[in-house]
Amino acid sequence: MRARAFPRLRPGALLGVVALSGPARRARLAAGSCVLRERGYRLQFGRHVLARRGYLAGSDRLRARDLNRMLRDPKVDGIIFARGGYGALRILDQIDWAALRRHPKLLVGFSDLTALFAAARVMSGLPTLHAPTLSTLGEPGRYHAPSFWAGLTGRFDRLDLKFPASGVIRHGVARGELTGGCLSLLASLVGSRYQPDLRGRILFWEEVNEEPFRIDRLLQQIRLSGMLREIKGVVVGRCVNCKAKGPSLNERQILEDLFLPLGVPVVRGVAAGHCLRARTLPLGVRAHLDTRRRLLSFTS
Repeated sequence: MRARAFPRLRPGALLGVVALSGPARRARLAAGSCVLRERGYRLQFGRHVLARRGYLAGSDRLRARDLNRMLRDPKVDGIIFARGGYGALRILDQIDWAALRRHPKLLVGFSDLTALFAAARVMSGLPTLHAPTLSTLGEPGRYHAPSFWAGLTGRFDRLDLKFPASGVIRHGVARGELTGGCLSLLASLVGSRYQPDLRGRILFWEEVNEEPFRIDRLLQQIRLSGMLREIKGVVVGRCVNCKAKGPSLNERQILEDLFLPLGVPVVRGVAAGHCLRARTLPLGVRAHLDTRRRLLSFTS
């Protein structure tokens, strides 16, 4: 699918709110809503945003219906998702992708939304924003506010991200679209029609609550699929609560074993993902990785 321009959301834009994954809490949605409204954004909530069905925010049918209503509404400029958790993967084949192509809009969130964002790139060519969900916005310490507002409005000149020298696994320079998100969700798409195309791109991934051997297994699954053959670089965000419970390789060893043979620049420890003060990253946007300058930057 041909790449499309990044949909910028200026104050005054109408944002749809959809619960696509785990059930959301009313108080956390209210706190996040205040943050957006104070900045001048308008909100339109899905009809079933507070629904619950076990670990899901309502049935697959209701969640897909809420999302498709927003996608089909030309007045909705973007969609910020209520929270992560699990569930987006279950409804990818129920989404009206043609509506997203007809009415391009920015999709905002992270974690479980990785599955949706990767599929949206394949099916519509649209970039997305790896950024806080609405439930996260009311907790200032959870995310880096300056990069969130810059990302929402498409100010890529304000999204430069520095990483520690100790995080460089292999030096080099790479240019290409930044593609990725939560590792386990990327691996879950292998072999499906929504599998991300990483050719000529910089892979970004992060993870939470997975032991090192599980991270290794997820990465090996992606490698064996052939997805890594033509990548230009690798950017690893924070792996939160990913400690081993027994004898283990460490994160650096896993990365060296897998990525050094590819001959591309590789960095780890970038402040993005499930960590505190997480940076917002535009996915599907041209990025420039320079390990000597310890810099990841973006161009429109």
